[in-house]
Amino acid sequence: MDGSRGQVIEDTRTLAYQQWCTINHRQPIIQLTDWTTRQSMAATDTLLNEYGSQLDGLLVASDPLSIGVMKGLAKHDVTAGKDVQLISYDDLEFASYLTPSLTSIWLPKVELGYAAVLHAETLVKFPRHWHVRNIIPGQFHYRETFNLD
Repeated sequence: MDGSRGQVIEDTRTLAYQQWCTINHRQPIIQLTDWTTRQSMAATDTLLNEYGSQLDGLLVASDPLSIGVMKGLAKHDVTAGKDVQLISYDDLEFASYLTPSLTSIWLPKVELGYAAVLHAETLVKFPRHWHVRNIIPGQFHYRETFNLD
């Protein structure tokens, strides 16, 4: 996001979580994986084996990864929405059909893509040395994996 190049770029959501933990004097618990359902299931096993009942919520980077998380939770007899809160990103259609149904954050992909192309075009035409941030609001779709009570 700052124009630098490198092999690894931290995910903005991960950075925001780490900043929140710092502000709130909490120890971040992060398990990074590749973008496969199998790896998200393995990551869930690792988290549950290491932290057990200390985990009260999981925020997952995408709905397809949440399928692996839910399978990993089930292997440990942990129910999303009852024993641990679970929230994901994308709000893909299948999220509402899972059991329990998945709480997910919808992001406007067309608008995000449009903003990215516009930003890239502007950088090509008018190079600059400062940052620009776009805020494009999403929507929370609360379902069974996140208990509001």
